[in-house]
Amino acid sequence: MTSVENPPPGGRASADGGAVDSGGGGAGGGGGGGVAGLPPGVRPRPQLPPKPPIDTIRYSMNNIKADIKRIGLDLQS
Repeated sequence: MTSVENPPPGGRASADGGAVDSGGGGAGGGGGGGVAGLPPGVRPRPQLPPKPPIDTIRYSMNNIKADIKRIGLDLQS
């Protein structure tokens, strides 16, 4: 039997007739086992913290400028 007649455990046969590169030992292996249902060699997106609202950034920058002026330094903007 060929791999087309017996699909891989994932339930789908590949488009090239079942010759699936698992990334085992070649130079372009891609890292191996998939994570959270992703195919092998595909990394999940990194988890980034949410960006603060722009008003928070402006408020913080105004406080920094006020502190610098208070201690006698001049911030060029």
